Amino acid sequence: MNNSLVDHAKKFQTLGFQPVPIATGKEKKPPSWFWWTDLRDGKRPALTHQEIETAFSSPEIGSVGIVLDKRCFLIDYDGALGEQVLWREMIPR
Repeated sequence: MNNSLVDHAKKFQTLGFQPVPIATGKEKKPPSWFWWTDLRDGKRPALTHQEIETAFSSPEIGSVGIVLDKRCFLIDYDGALGEQVLWREMIPR
């Protein structure tokens, strides 16, 4: 089990966010078996601790995403170059 991912997912949930497993690889997105849109749309209750442990311990999972809502978005940037692009190009717009 990847304890770090499980711990992060549980922490996000305690902060009021719905954690979403993000697959590793070039096309990082929630795996096809995970119903994150049902969490977003309120069609499914919050994940239990057991569901979090099962989902985030899968070997195909490399990151934790969070569901915000239909009107908000989250920007993920990596490293110094990503930070420069964010502050010089995106934020001023």
